[in-house]
Amino acid sequence: MHGFHSIGTGSGMGFRVGTGAIAAAVLLALVAAFALTTPATAQTITTLGSGFRAPLGVAVDSAGNVYVADEVNNDVKRIAAVDGAVTTIGSGFRNPSGVAVDSAGNVYVADALNNAVRQIPAGGGAVTTLGSGFDRPFGVAVDSAGNVYVADLNNRAVKRIAAVDGAITTLGSGFNAPRAVAVDSAGNVYVAELNYSEVMRIAAVDGAVTTLASGFDRPRGVAVDSAGNVYVADSNNNAVKRIAAVDGAVTTIGSGFNSPRAVAVDSAGNVYVGDTGNSAVKKLTFAPPAPAPIPTLSEWAMILMGLMLAGGAALYIQRRQMIA
Repeated sequence: MHGFHSIGTGSGMGFRVGTGAIAAAVLLALVAAFALTTPATAQTITTLGSGFRAPLGVAVDSAGNVYVADEVNNDVKRIAAVDGAVTTIGSGFRNPSGVAVDSAGNVYVADALNNAVRQIPAGGGAVTTLGSGFDRPFGVAVDSAGNVYVADLNNRAVKRIAAVDGAITTLGSGFNAPRAVAVDSAGNVYVAELNYSEVMRIAAVDGAVTTLASGFDRPRGVAVDSAGNVYVADSNNNAVKRIAAVDGAVTTIGSGFNSPRAVAVDSAGNVYVGDTGNSAVKKLTFAPPAPAPIPTLSEWAMILMGLMLAGGAALYIQRRQMIA
């Protein structure tokens, strides 16, 4: 015989549910499992352009053009989305190590050995200097309002250059070697902390600094997508990793790189990597989720049995409630 389990109703009354109903619930879970799609795991890695020498920074605009801080060549290059052509859009830097692009196409450069942050105008023209007082700025990001964020490495600080008046503000504290920065649509700032080997977040609402994830080995690049997933160039592990927005889980999404030091992500979820040790820029494209598997005949039989048991259990419960 089946055993029975008493379940309270909250009104002082109760009814008993047979183990058959419990089995039915388990079997019905199979139906839900088959309804799910399997997560994307496959990917392709494509090399973009050529002629780079130790690319330390990458950024991508809304049209898919990729911008590269080409350290040893001391210039910034653009890889055209339409045909992959590589063009130099700015030169005269000294170890450019970070790059960002705004919605208007203006490009921002962390000009590390010149201790400066530069702007390359979208329409061409003279390169201008933004702010001052930096000491080895290695990372740069820009938000939708045009505010620029700087990983000011030797000053152990993260700073913001206001779009409206150029005022410089220090954000958060407690950093040791902030190597790269990214900013999301809400204004939260993400920091690749080189010496702590972790990624930290500066909250937009109150400036509080928290550790988002750890366990990296000298992370040198960070990016964030529109869903809040964070991407990390985990340099000494020769990998690119993703910190999931939903639960903070860290997953390796690309490996086989040689000291990757930059990462960017576009609106379609494609990830771009400055594969520094290989002097290459690479694009990671992910396959769409696979469709759910089709149940076998035996699995369909189990599902049908579960539905029958669930119907019988429901009828039993209804009758017991009527008697009560």
